[in-house]
Amino acid sequence: MLKFQIREAAIRVHPTFPAEPVNVLADSAQLKQVLMNLTINAVHAMNSTPEPELCIAVGQHENTATLAVKDNGVGISPDIMAASSIHSSLPKPRQEFRFGLEHLF
Repeated sequence: MLKFQIREAAIRVHPTFPAEPVNVLADSAQLKQVLMNLTINAVHAMNSTPEPELCIAVGQHENTATLAVKDNGVGISPDIMAASSIHSSLPKPRQEFRFGLEHLF
């Protein structure tokens, strides 16, 4: 279903994966669910974007694995941001937002 939504919305997907596999000690079902949720949110955020693009990158630096999902959608509106408890953890404009998966498990 998600593949269909991405295709229907004409979203260009840019995957970036290292040459070698990135091994993590985690529940694979939960990781899959996190990636699905982030991707679904990105698809919804880009529903009015003229040229939607979704970048998914997996990486590793020393003993830390990273998963980054980035889109060119509308972002979080100021009123939702003001009512949210996450606003204090979000970066200032022009900074990259990273959320470690270790916070989810």
